[in-house]
Amino acid sequence: LVDCGSSHCFIETSFVRKYNLTTYAIPPIPLHLFDGSSNATISEAIDLPIRFSSGVVTSDMFYVTPLDSSCLIVLGYSWLS
Repeated sequence: LVDCGSSHCFIETSFVRKYNLTTYAIPPIPLHLFDGSSNATISEAIDLPIRFSSGVVTSDMFYVTPLDSSCLIVLGYSWLS
């Protein structure tokens, strides 16, 4: 999902666990939702390459957090800019 309203990139916790992806600890960050509420704290991240059909490869940091079941990855504004 590409979401220009999301400040950063995110990846679903269960996806990270299922594929045994290596994460690293970060200082806790409160997760603020679009309505301003905060319902979770993010404490780990992962750096992942993103490969496009054109062959271009970029890399970005993804915060690891539970997402909606229909979405495994959110590409946020940090990726778009």
